[in-house]
Amino acid sequence: MRKHLRMLSMGIMAAVSAVSFAQTNVTNKLLNPDAEKGMLGWDVTYVDGGEIWNKQTKGEEKAVGYHGFNNWAFENWRNAAGTLNNGSIYQEMKGLPNGTYVFGAYVMTNHPSEEQGMDLTEGVYMFANEDSIPVATNRVEGMDAKWAHAIKFNIATTVTDGTLTVGIKHTATNVHFIAMDNATLYFFEEMGHEAALEEMAKIDLAATVAKVDTFLTYKMNVDTVAYIQAAIEAVATASAETAAQIDEDLWWGKRQAVKSIAQYEALAAAIAEAKVVAEGEWTDFETTVAALEALNATIAEAEAMYAEATA
Repeated sequence: MRKHLRMLSMGIMAAVSAVSFAQTNVTNKLLNPDAEKGMLGWDVTYVDGGEIWNKQTKGEEKAVGYHGFNNWAFENWRNAAGTLNNGSIYQEMKGLPNGTYVFGAYVMTNHPSEEQGMDLTEGVYMFANEDSIPVATNRVEGMDAKWAHAIKFNIATTVTDGTLTVGIKHTATNVHFIAMDNATLYFFEEMGHEAALEEMAKIDLAATVAKVDTFLTYKMNVDTVAYIQAAIEAVATASAETAAQIDEDLWWGKRQAVKSIAQYEALAAAIAEAKVVAEGEWTDFETTVAALEALNATIAEAEAMYAEATA
C-alpha cells in the first residue's frame, strides 16, 4: 500500500510541476514572507490602542493545530478578556509586471469563546490591492487543544500600475488572536482570477503532499496510512473550494503519522531488546525456563501485532 501511495504522491507532484499554464512563483518579491527576520518588510497599523502585530515563536510541532507554520510567525493577540480592534499588517511592492497575482499565507484566527467556529468570526480579511476575502478558521475535530488551526488562504487581484499591496486587516473584529506565516506570491500573467485560484490550490496541495510524502517511508499504523491515502487521492479532483479541507486532512494525517511512527519505533526497539535478552545465556532451572518461554511467547505476540498493525 505504501509503495502505491508514494507513487501516487510523486505523480501528483510531477503533474503539477509539468503543467504548462503561465505561472511564476514570485514569492521572492515579498520581503520576509516567513517572519524569520522579525517585522522586516512589513508595516503595521493599529487603531484604538491594544497589542500590535509582532512575531512570536510558534513551531509546527509545538503549537497544536498550527498547520503550515514553522518557527517564527506574525501574530496579533489580546488576552481572552478582550478582542482586537482595528489594525493591519501589510507590504507594498512596486515595479511589478501588470497582470494577475495570487497572494496567500497560512492564517489562523481564534475566537475567545470555547466554541470555536468559522461562523463566530467577524471582521478579519486577507487583501490584495482593492480585493479582499474574509478570513476565519475552525477547530479541527479531535484536536487535543482548544486553539483553532491554520488554513492556507489565497486571494487574486489584477495589477495595472505595477504596484501591489498585500496583507491582513481586521476591523471591529470579535477575535482576540490572529496569526500568519509562510506567505506566497504567484504571477499568472493574464489569467482570470477564478482560474488562477484553481491553479494555486493545486500548487498548494502538491507542496503539502511533498511534506507528507517524506513520512511514508516509515512504519506506521495502517489506519493512518489509509487516512493519508484518502487525502492524497482527493487531491486529484481538488478545486479552490475543496482545497482547504483536503489540506487540513493532509496535515492532520501528517500529525498522526508523527505520533504513530514514534510509537511503533519504540515497539520495534523493545522487541529487539527482548530478543537480545532471550538469546542470552540461561540456566536450566525450571523457573528460568518457564520465564524464557513466556518471554519468547510475548516477543512472538508483539511481532505479530506489529506486522498486523503497521503498513
